Amino acid sequence: MGWHPEDDHRNNEATRNLKDQVKRSEEATFQTPLQNLTATADTNYSLWKATKRLEQPTQRIPPIRSANQTWPPSDKEANT
Repeated sequence: MGWHPEDDHRNNEATRNLKDQVKRSEEATFQTPLQNLTATADTNYSLWKATKRLEQPTQRIPPIRSANQTWPPSDKEANT
């Protein structure tokens, strides 16, 4: 059994409004720090530091294996 069509419409509209508000909030949270970045000494060159972090490759952490290259059944064996 489904919802009444009017309730379904109101629910969909409320969901869209909530998603829009969340999106605007996330954009504002992201934009404010970006707008405050500068390339001057008084802000400790924050623009260049932020850019440098973006340029660095992500370090991949390999899975832990035992000495004979098999998957250990427990954390304790992985450390031996």
